[in-house]
Amino acid sequence: MKKVKKTKKLSLGKKYFPTFISSIPHQKNVFTKAVALTIFISVSAFLLLNMIFPQMVNPAYFQIMNDNENSAIYYLQSIQHLPQFSSDYLRFKNIYGERLENTMLADKNAQIKMMQQFEQILVKNPYSRDILYSLFLIYERLGNKNIAQEYLRRAKEIDPSLEMIKFK
Repeated sequence: MKKVKKTKKLSLGKKYFPTFISSIPHQKNVFTKAVALTIFISVSAFLLLNMIFPQMVNPAYFQIMNDNENSAIYYLQSIQHLPQFSSDYLRFKNIYGERLENTMLADKNAQIKMMQQFEQILVKNPYSRDILYSLFLIYERLGNKNIAQEYLRRAKEIDPSLEMIKFK
């Protein structure tokens, strides 16, 4: 008679899970242990992400906390197209007053003026790759992505080497 090898059943005990999971009162319910493992992994991932990402705070934030008006302006310009812009703008406007609004408007007006000058140049020379690319950057910064992409497309038609540049 041949001996039948007994195969060891895969146990979901202490050997495979952290201590707190295997301490669930000897329930044979695998679902309960799976839920506990999922919670353990989720909490671990959450804690790990909280340790990593707070280190990636924009340096402008720390300068803003030290009442640096220029940093506040830089910060607001970098988040102009994000949903929190309105609330942050009002908060900084309460701190810095009308100076903040005037500076923000002055920068936007300067970009609009530069954009108009570039478009006048483009009328004289519609194949200027640099002007087309500059208009792409200005329109993108002002938040008009569709027109920006059109200028980028035209610039790439003139100079296909622009394909190698990675854009946002």
